[in-house]
This record gives sequence, C-alpha cells and structure tokens, in this order.
Amino acid sequence: HVERLKNQDELFDSSGDMLITDCAPLTDAYFSQAKAHFQYHLLFDDNQVYPYYPVDVILNQNFGAETLSYAAPEQSKKLLGCQYTLLRASFREKEPVKIKKLVRDILITMGGSDPSQVTVQLLDALLALPYRFHVVIGPGFTNKEALLNMKKDHLLFYENPPMEQVMGRCDM
Repeated sequence: HVERLKNQDELFDSSGDMLITDCAPLTDAYFSQAKAHFQYHLLFDDNQVYPYYPVDVILNQNFGAETLSYAAPEQSKKLLGCQYTLLRASFREKEPVKIKKLVRDILITMGGSDPSQVTVQLLDALLALPYRFHVVIGPGFTNKEALLNMKKDHLLFYENPPMEQVMGRCDM
C-alpha cells in the first residue's frame, strides 16, 4: 500500500512497513520519528549532507557515489552509484542519443516542483540567447502562471509530459 501525504505531520500519524524519503533538509527529530513509526527507512540522498544516516537503506544513484563513505548503522544497506539508477523502461529501451554538433533546442527542467522559483530566474537570464527552450512544468510548481506569462516564440512549455519525448526533441 502506497500513501501520498500532504505534509510531514500526517506522516507520523500513520505507520507502515517502510518509509521512503526523498526530500531535504531532514532533522534528527525526523529520523527518530521515522524509526519509531516504520520498520524500515529508505533515504534517497544526493549530496551526503548529514554527518550520520540512521536509516536502513541509503540510495545515492549519482555518478561517483560509490566512492562516498556514509556514516550509518553497520546493518544499513548502501546502494551507491549509477548501477542503482531508477530508470523507467521508456528510457532504458531507447536508442542511444546522437550528439549534434550544433545546439538549437535546450531542455529546462527542475523536476516535479520548483520551490525556489529557479526556472523563472534561469529563463530571465537565458531569453536573449538564440536557442529554443523546452521548459517542463511539474505537478508541484506553484509559480506556473509566472512561467506561462513569459510567452516568447522560442519558449515551449510542457506540463507533466512524457519526458522521453521532450528530451528527444532537445540537443542539450
């Protein structure tokens, strides 16, 4: 059973076999509460920012992550490096991309949300450049209107698209 919660308070009003966390920053209190309410805790980690990882599984799928040394309980499983990348079949089964010498189309994506509104800032800085920008607006974007108001001929917006298709249209 997978449950999506609206906020962290709801999380610890429930219990289950496994908690999967993919967010930051986390506090010592969060880790303690997770341990008290769930049998297992898997943490997605990209930046190794905590001095200690009191979790059962650490997943860092970034290039070079296998060289990192995580302080964690001895029984913790560490899944580190590109061989643990979670990748949909639609990406795994695609033909390798041919690298073009001339870049015309650039993909701009911040993932499912953009809480710091970096996309608007980035586009403001890039708009004068002679490229087409393919901008992905994820389901958690709170500034969607600000982006859509930036109408320009060389800005293409996509809301929750099949990413492999959008990526296939881009050179970078």
